[in-house]
Amino acid sequence: MTASNISGSSTFDLYITIEDTPPKGLNYQASPFRFTRGVTINLQKPNVSGTVTGFSISPALPSGLILNPSTGEISGTPSSIQTATDYTITATNTKGSVSFTSSITIEDTPPSALSYPLASYIFIKGVKIQEQIPSVKGTAILYSISPSLPEGLALNQSNGLISGTPESVSSNTSYLVTAGNAKGSTTFSFQLSVVDAAPKGLFYAGAPFVYTLNEPINTVKPSVTGTATSYTVT
Repeated sequence: MTASNISGSSTFDLYITIEDTPPKGLNYQASPFRFTRGVTINLQKPNVSGTVTGFSISPALPSGLILNPSTGEISGTPSSIQTATDYTITATNTKGSVSFTSSITIEDTPPSALSYPLASYIFIKGVKIQEQIPSVKGTAILYSISPSLPEGLALNQSNGLISGTPESVSSNTSYLVTAGNAKGSTTFSFQLSVVDAAPKGLFYAGAPFVYTLNEPINTVKPSVTGTATSYTVT
């Protein structure tokens, strides 16, 4: 800086430093956050006054979500559910920092498109069935069936698997399986009947038989494994 007149001048070195102020007023408009597992979230942008040189968060975001350390934007697709959990985001510069705490809840989606390998089943009494494994989109935490399965068969309430050995004959019946979680449910209907096994091992003790014409014979009863509902002769 110089001061002067007709007789001369005088100078002075003046140094000016303009320093930043700490950031302030950090917040996110959509807080508290509620996201859905498997659904890409809308970009969450911060509001903050002042210059920010970096953003950080503690604890680490849920799997599938990220915080941009330069802009503070939260983005991604959450891959697991969680109850409300607090996270602290901090914006900093050379003069200081400001923090903002918000909860994040990640909810499940309702399960959908429940199905089993077949829409109609015929099982044989006394024969262990092949396990029937369901297919479902989303996460189902509880399965139920109505009406109850025939005696000897069971539905696993955790994974929907149907297994067992039917113990009694059952007429063709419609069954409704429901798979659900906290957000909703999905259903699948199928027909199921249990029939007797084919009779086997038929024989008559004493065969072959020799009879006398016009002479009465003793009654000969058959022996057979399984249930026979009728007999024919050829």
